[in-house]
Amino acid sequence: MRDDKPKEKGVNIMGKKQRNRVTGQKKNNHVPVSDVIAADEAHGKEHSAAKRKP
Repeated sequence: MRDDKPKEKGVNIMGKKQRNRVTGQKKNNHVPVSDVIAADEAHGKEHSAAKRKP
C-alpha cells in the first residue's frame, strides 16, 4: 500500500540525517566561569546602588 499524502519538507522517512545537520558546525554552549562570576558581581553592584539612592 502506498501513501499519497504530501510529504512534509525536512521530514525523512528512512531515518537518514539531513545533510546540513551532518556537516554543520556544532553549537558551543559552554559559558566560561569568569563570565558567570562577572555577571553575578554586576547584579550585586546594581542592587547595592539602588539602596543608596534617596
